[in-house]
Amino acid sequence: MVDQTIKNADSSKVLPRMFILMDREDKRTPLQYFMIRSYSKFVEWLDINSFPFLIIGVFLNTYFLVNDPGALNIMFECLYVAVFGYKILQLIQRRKQTGTVVDITTGQPVDLAMIRVASGDRFVQVRITDKSGLFFIILQPGNYTVFCSRSGYETISKKIFVPKSKKDKVVKLDFALRKISI
Repeated sequence: MVDQTIKNADSSKVLPRMFILMDREDKRTPLQYFMIRSYSKFVEWLDINSFPFLIIGVFLNTYFLVNDPGALNIMFECLYVAVFGYKILQLIQRRKQTGTVVDITTGQPVDLAMIRVASGDRFVQVRITDKSGLFFIILQPGNYTVFCSRSGYETISKKIFVPKSKKDKVVKLDFALRKISI
């Protein structure tokens, strides 16, 4: 929402007017919303549960490779080993590069916390933490102020500097939020 003031032509009084910014081009049907939501939930489930399927696939393919060492089984075994290695690297990098938001008193992750990155007087990125309190930010070199807020918690901010060593840099920030006492 954008709050603006408009001068009335008949008088010198300033009349407040509230504008609500809307996306008018989104004309999806309920079925399309259902399909998009179902697809995104399936991809999320697959991302979480793909590792056990990958391990089962490696063992099954190794079994078939030992019993019938054909060119096709060798090719699939190489493919499985490459994907397995990539998945391990992805898991290691993802843990290193994510920021976290936790409750300062309990140490429990805070989900749905809003991370806002400001450069000067404008916000350049906004992120929301997942149920594990994790978020991911990539920034170009420069000075930034990062705000972390959640309903029921105090808002905190950190000033960070991203060096010019790389074009885009993954930033790892950790926040500990304190509950507001009423």
